[in-house]
Amino acid sequence: MACDKKVEFLLKEIKDPYAQENWYKLKLFLECTDFGSGTGPTGPAGPQGPAGPQGPGVGYVIEENVVADASVSVGDVIRMTAGGVAVGAQADSHANSQMVGICVAKPSATVADVQFCGVTGAIYAGLDVSKDYFLDPSIAGAITSTIPTGSGEYLLPVGRPFSATRLLILNNFRQRRA
Repeated sequence: MACDKKVEFLLKEIKDPYAQENWYKLKLFLECTDFGSGTGPTGPAGPQGPAGPQGPGVGYVIEENVVADASVSVGDVIRMTAGGVAVGAQADSHANSQMVGICVAKPSATVADVQFCGVTGAIYAGLDVSKDYFLDPSIAGAITSTIPTGSGEYLLPVGRPFSATRLLILNNFRQRRA
């Protein structure tokens, strides 16, 4: 480099041994210091930037990593057992129809992410936006657009389609059929 040649020239011109030693130390320091590609010390904090985009919205609540039964699938209506395990809810009895939310992800066979309210992601296919969906009395975890009418079945509105693939979770009060 041009800098190295200039430092060598200065070292030869200096006659004082103490000054030569200082210049030599300076030369070693400059050779060991990378001024071009390294990063220096952190400076003071700059001004605050602009606000970011709006998040998913109010009322969007998901509990992640819930212990779940292996039979639970994405899109299933969930209830919790006394032991704290997520299982498919079913409108066939009071105990089975205790809906808490909908399984929106299944990271592993025995772990689920459960959404309690708001609009789900695109986890369904073929929802009819002109109908409401209810907890199915025959299949655990399933939803149906057919209103349960059988004796002893529970009428539990689960959601209203936001689109053909997304459901607005209602989680309304349930009614028992006589």
